[in-house]
Amino acid sequence: MFYVQIVLLALITGGLVFLGLVVASARHYLRSRPRPALGPTPPISIVKPLHGVDEGLEENLVSYFEQDYPHFEIIIGVDTADDKALPIAERVLARYPHIPCQILVTGKPLYT
Repeated sequence: MFYVQIVLLALITGGLVFLGLVVASARHYLRSRPRPALGPTPPISIVKPLHGVDEGLEENLVSYFEQDYPHFEIIIGVDTADDKALPIAERVLARYPHIPCQILVTGKPLYT
């Protein structure tokens, strides 16, 4: 019985040593790997078509305005001026006056 305990203790100790080496190697790899050079980020335009009100629409629009990107503009498009999503979009737009945003009313699409 005593030999079984010694063998189990040796296996557990070996497993813990191996686990420690894996963690140390992973940390070393993550710190020493070359990072890709991130050049200047180009400005982008985000086009967000809206039609009607979905659950969570306001929170979804807010996520566009609060994204972590240095230079962007948002273009929100609706078919008609009476679209129920338009007041929500205008309310979100008013909360972020420093972000370039346009709301375009495009008119009824040809395919309806």
